[in-house]
Amino acid sequence: MTDSSSNTQETDSSQYSVLNVNDWSENWQAGKIGFHKDIEHPLLVKYADKLTGGKSAQKILIPLCGKSMDIKWIADQGHTVVGVEAVEQAVLEFFTEQNIEYSKETLTDIPGDVYKSSDGRISVYRCDVFDFNRSYKDKFDAVYDRAALVAINRDDRERYATLMKSLSAPGSRMVIVTVNYDPALHPGPPHYVEEELIPKLYGNRYNVEILERSDSLEERWREKGLTYFDEVVHFLSDKS
Repeated sequence: MTDSSSNTQETDSSQYSVLNVNDWSENWQAGKIGFHKDIEHPLLVKYADKLTGGKSAQKILIPLCGKSMDIKWIADQGHTVVGVEAVEQAVLEFFTEQNIEYSKETLTDIPGDVYKSSDGRISVYRCDVFDFNRSYKDKFDAVYDRAALVAINRDDRERYATLMKSLSAPGSRMVIVTVNYDPALHPGPPHYVEEELIPKLYGNRYNVEILERSDSLEERWREKGLTYFDEVVHFLSDKS
């Protein structure tokens, strides 16, 4: 997660939660990780061909990956996966729970470490996402963003989108899953993302298409007073 602790762009910033990496670490320590799923995300499985372009051996970035099972699922399809996650506990739990042998290297150019699976298909960088491009110089064929943009502090969204575009190769694709609910009833995270924001952030380079709006209203959201909670799947294809 980002280390940024800046205020939101909204006039009433108190309406929105603003978290830094220490806050996320405390959430992990307390087990407050309702965003984590114990299966690969059904929307990823459904739209995997969109993400990969139907091609094999793609290099795919998963920002703010946590311990998502999506990492292993994508790697099991024959792709190379690079995750970025600031909370060490999340990284360690991923490799331990998935029974993946790994090595750990200390990064020399930025604060953090990189954890690599023994087969070379999975690398997870334990660092601030906004430092990542100072350490990783290659480009990605695709970006899979299920829980990153919705977690990024609102003031950092444009900076984040610029980073994702800078890390993406010509002809790249993105699948971005955002959430839609009444923001007056929940301060986030996950943060409400207006559908028009994706074209605003990415439209200068990508064609943007909404693939699906999925009803994901769970009991935990009802307990917060929400009457609807939709996951919205955006597909971005490079205009070049």
